[in-house]
Amino acid sequence: MKKFKALITLVNHAKESGCEVFKKSDIYFLTGAYQQEYDRLCDE
Repeated sequence: MKKFKALITLVNHAKESGCEVFKKSDIYFLTGAYQQEYDRLCDE
């Protein structure tokens, strides 16, 4: 799960700032996809 750690940190910071940092970049969608995958793996 280490490879997700940095992305999850980015996602959490984005949520705290209202995702404004990511709205203008494709990374917003990339981190969203990784967040979903992380949640899926953690729920198993």
